[in-house]
Amino acid sequence: MNQNLFKSLQKPIMVDINGSIDDFVSLILLLSLPEYRIAGITINAGKSFLDEACDITLRILSLFCRHDIMVAKGNGETKNPLCEELCSKSIRLVDIKRLNKQTPNYNQVSKIEVTDFIAQKINEEKEKVKIVMTGPAVSLNNTIEKHPDIKDKIEKVIWAGGAFMTDGNVIAPDHDGSAEWNFYCNPEAAQNLLKTGIPIIIFPLDITNHLPIDNYLIYHLDQNKKKKLSKLVLKILEPEYEAKKSVSLKGVVAAIYLAHPDYFQFESKLIGVEQRGTSMGNIFKTSLGSKIKYASFIDDESCYEFIIEQFRQF
Repeated sequence: MNQNLFKSLQKPIMVDINGSIDDFVSLILLLSLPEYRIAGITINAGKSFLDEACDITLRILSLFCRHDIMVAKGNGETKNPLCEELCSKSIRLVDIKRLNKQTPNYNQVSKIEVTDFIAQKINEEKEKVKIVMTGPAVSLNNTIEKHPDIKDKIEKVIWAGGAFMTDGNVIAPDHDGSAEWNFYCNPEAAQNLLKTGIPIIIFPLDITNHLPIDNYLIYHLDQNKKKKLSKLVLKILEPEYEAKKSVSLKGVVAAIYLAHPDYFQFESKLIGVEQRGTSMGNIFKTSLGSKIKYASFIDDESCYEFIIEQFRQF
C-alpha cells in the first residue's frame, strides 16, 4: 500500500504523557497500533524529570524509526508536583541496552511553546483528533484557554486518572489519600477541562488497579523475549515487579481502550474536583458537576492477552 494512502487511513491521536514507567509502555503500545497515527507527543512538566523523560521518548521513537513525530516539553505549573523519588524512577530506562544504543534526535523537540504546539498539530489534521492523556490536565487545559477554537476539533479525551470508590495514590502531608495524582497535581486545570464540554472518558484507579504488573505478565514477556518489544517491555517492568511495589499499568489502559473498547464497560456521571483541603484532587459526584464517562468494568484477562500478543508481533 502506498505510504501516504496508509497514513491517510490511520486515525490521528495526540499523546500527553508525564514520564512515568507505565507511560512509556503505553507509548510503545500506541506506536505498535497500525490503525492510529501519532500526530504529536507532549510531556507534562508536572510529574517527571522533563529532560530525561524527553530523552527516553526520543529513544523510543528512534527504535520505531519514527523520526517524523515531534515532541514538545510542557511548561505549565502544577500546584502539587509529584515527589522526586517517583519522578526519577523512569530515569533507569536509558540504561536498558536496546534504548541505550538508540540515538535521540533532538531535532524532533519542538521549539514552539507547548500550547501552540498542541493547537498547531490538532489544526493540521483534517479530521477530529483523539487525545490520550496519562498525566495531569495542565498542558491541554492551558491550550484550550489560549486556543478555544480547537475544542471543535477534539473528538474525545481518553484520560487515565482519578479515583472513585477506591483509595487514591497521593501520599502527601495533610492529605487524606483520597485523590489520584493526575487530578491532585493541578485540581483547577482538571476542573476547567471537565467544564469545556469536550467528551471525556476517565479510566480511574478503580479500574486500572485491576491491571498490575503481575507474575502472569512477566512470565509471558519473558517467554517471548526473543521478540524485540517483549524483551524491552520486560526490561522496563521487571524491576518494578521484583521490588514488589504493586505498580499498575495505569497509562497502558488508555492505549488498550483505543484498540479494544469492547474490553470495558462505561457509566456516566456528573462530577466535580475538590479544589482545597485534605481531599484536594478528589473527584466526587454532584448534580452541579460536569458530565463524563468513566470505565466501570475492565476485562483484565483480555487486556493481559492483548498486551502479550501485541508485543510478541515485533
